[in-house]
Amino acid sequence: RSITKEVNVSNLVLTAVLLFPVVISIIVMLIYTASYSASTSRMETVASLKPLINVEIPESVWSIVAGRTTFENSDTYDLIDNVNNTLSKLINESDRNENLELTVAKRTMLTLSDYVQKIQSNVAQEIPVVTNEAILEEVRSVASLINGMLDNYIMHEVEDVATTNALLGRITMISVIAEVLLL
Repeated sequence: RSITKEVNVSNLVLTAVLLFPVVISIIVMLIYTASYSASTSRMETVASLKPLINVEIPESVWSIVAGRTTFENSDTYDLIDNVNNTLSKLINESDRNENLELTVAKRTMLTLSDYVQKIQSNVAQEIPVVTNEAILEEVRSVASLINGMLDNYIMHEVEDVATTNALLGRITMISVIAEVLLL
C-alpha cells in the first residue's frame, strides 16, 4: 500500500470519528424536537378546550334555562361533541402512558352531558326554572372540575417537556465533550 492510500484511509477514519458525535447529536435533537413539538401542540389543543368547557357550555345552557333560546337553536350539544371528539383524538394520538387526566375528563363530560339532558327534559316538561337553575349550578361545577383536570394534564405535559429539555442539554454537553476530546 502506498503512503497516499494510507493517508486517504486515515483521513476518512478521522473524518468519520469526528462526524459521529455530531451526527448522533443532530439525530437526538431532531427526535427531542419532534417530541417537544407534539407536546406543545397537545397543550395548545387542551388549552383551547378550556374556554369551551368553563365558559361557553355553561353560558349556552344558561341561555336555555333563562328562556333566551331553545335547545334546537343553541350550540350546546355541538360544543359538547366538539370537546368529546377532541379529547378522544388526544387520548388516541398520545403516546403518553399518563392519559389519566384526559380519560377522566372525557368520562366527566358524560356527567355534564347527563345534566344538560336533564335540563332539556325538564324544559320539555315545563318543570319550574328554579329546578333547572340548580342543575345549571351542577353543570358549572362539573365544568370547573373538568377544567381542573385539563390544568393537571397541562402541568404534566410541562413537566415532561422540562425533563426532555434537561436530557437534551445533557446529551448536547456529552456530544460537545466527545467532540473536544476527539480533537
